[in-house]
Amino acid sequence: MGYKADVSPEAATFDQKALKSNWSHRHFAKAAGMGTFGINNMLITKIGCCGRYSTIVTNLDIEPDVPLKEEYCLYKKNGSCGVCVKNCPAGALTLNGYDRQKCYAVARKNAEIYTQFGSSYTNESGEQPNSVGSEVCGKCVVNTPCAFNRII
Repeated sequence: MGYKADVSPEAATFDQKALKSNWSHRHFAKAAGMGTFGINNMLITKIGCCGRYSTIVTNLDIEPDVPLKEEYCLYKKNGSCGVCVKNCPAGALTLNGYDRQKCYAVARKNAEIYTQFGSSYTNESGEQPNSVGSEVCGKCVVNTPCAFNRII
């Protein structure tokens, strides 16, 4: 159709010191009006927060969406939840904040165990994996109202 599209190599990088990626699919999804961030830093959409995102950069002319005004996190909305804080095995989540170091320590332990899935990210040059396994957890969203759909 004459348009160009590509995936940024930055999407697969992760700075292990700052514990941040150079490219956040979740933040692009929030900017596109797909959801809001919970106190667990997961993007909560109208159908839940247990999902993965990808981004494609294109020069296709489309009407942009806008970030949502409605809050989907029940704790942020009215203080009625906070289950994710109780579920966090690392103690990284509190009602007042998030400790990246504590969360990442659990994710690194998981990467040592779950090597069959490959590395979660590549290094800054995009060539070699920066870990032997999958650096994920997600236990904070197990059996929570926001995991499956919005209950508002």
